[in-house]
Amino acid sequence: MGVWGTGFFDNDEALDLCDTLGTHGIRRLRQVLRSVTSVPAADLIDEDQAFQTVAAVAVLAYVFGLNVKGVPDVIRELLDRDSVKCSPNDLLLAQNALQRVLHHSWLAQAWNSSDRKRWRQQVRRLLARLKSVEEPKAESLHPGDKASGTKKVRTMKPKSIKPQGGDIILIPLSMDEYVVAKVLFASKIFKHSILLGVTDLVIRSLVMPTLVPSQYILHTYATDQELIEGIWHKVGNLPLSELEERASLRLVGDQVWLGDQLLRTASTQDKKTLPHMSPGGGIAVEYEIQGALGRLRSGSVQERAKVWHLHGLLYLQRNEPKKAIEYFNMALHDDDQLAVVYWDRGKAYAALGKQKLAEADKQKALSLDPSLCE
Repeated sequence: MGVWGTGFFDNDEALDLCDTLGTHGIRRLRQVLRSVTSVPAADLIDEDQAFQTVAAVAVLAYVFGLNVKGVPDVIRELLDRDSVKCSPNDLLLAQNALQRVLHHSWLAQAWNSSDRKRWRQQVRRLLARLKSVEEPKAESLHPGDKASGTKKVRTMKPKSIKPQGGDIILIPLSMDEYVVAKVLFASKIFKHSILLGVTDLVIRSLVMPTLVPSQYILHTYATDQELIEGIWHKVGNLPLSELEERASLRLVGDQVWLGDQLLRTASTQDKKTLPHMSPGGGIAVEYEIQGALGRLRSGSVQERAKVWHLHGLLYLQRNEPKKAIEYFNMALHDDDQLAVVYWDRGKAYAALGKQKLAEADKQKALSLDPSLCE
C-alpha cells in the first residue's frame, strides 16, 4: 500500500475506495463505516481499514457541504451526477467511525512524531466540524442540489465543555454500552485534569441514570479531552459528598494537594499511601475501566497478551517507558512469539537509554517478523 502524505486521500486505500463508489455509491461508504464500528473494543483497527474509514468520512463531509481538502476528481464527478446522497443518520455513523479510528487504531500510532501530530490535528478538526453540523430536515443531502429542494447544511460553533465536580458522565465500553462515572474533581490549576469515580453501573442509552451508585470500583485521573471531543458524554450533575471531595488528596511531584490547594511537602508515609496525579487519556482510561469491571480476565491467553501490549503502547505514548515495559513483559509472558511486542519494548528501552536491550529486542522482533523494518 502506498502512502505519500497525511491527507485524507493521500494513500492507495483511500483512492481504491473512491474508485468503487461509482458502482456501489453510498452503500459502500456505509459498509466501510459500519465495519469499523463493529470492531470489538479490545481490538485495534488495522491500518488499511482505518485509511478507508477516514476517506469515507471525508467524502461524507464533502457531501454534507463541508470544505474538504484533496477530494479526488472522481468524487466531484460522482456528486455532479447526483450519485451520492446521505441522510442525517450517516452523519452520526461517520462521527462514531472517526472516533474509533482516532482512539482505537494502529494508524493513530503508525506515523512518526511530527506526522502523527499533523494527522491527529486534521482528523480532530474534521470530527469537530462534523459535530458542529446542524442536522438538516431534508431526507437526502447533496451540495448545491437546488432542483430537489435539498438545503445545504449550516455549521454552528462547537459548545465549550468545562467539566465540574459532580458531573455525571458516560464513558463508552463498546458501541452500545456506557459505564457511569462521576467527576470528583476538576482542576483549575492543572488544566484539563479531572478525577473520575467510576461505578459498576453499565447502561445502554445516553441518559441520566435514575440512581447513580455511591460506591466506586475505580478512581482514576484523566483529561477532559474526550468530553470536549464528545466521546464521553455529560448527562447531569449531583452534589459532591464530603467523602468525595476528599478523594482528590494526592501527590503532585513531592507535594501533597487536596483539590487545588497545596497542603504540604510529602512525607515518606504520604509517598507510600497517597495516589499520584498522572492523568491518562481516552483509551488508556477506558481500558483501566475494562479491567476494573473484570472484563479483561476472560478470553484466551493470546487475546490477553494483545490487551497487555495495548496497555504498554498507551503508557509508551504517555512517556512512561518503565510502566510500558511492565505491560510488554506481561504480554510476552502470555505469548512470546508476538514480534510487534518485542519491537515496541525495544522502543521503551531506547527511551530509557538502554541501547543494548533495545537492540536485542529489535533483532528478536525482526527474526520473528522481518516485515517490521519495511
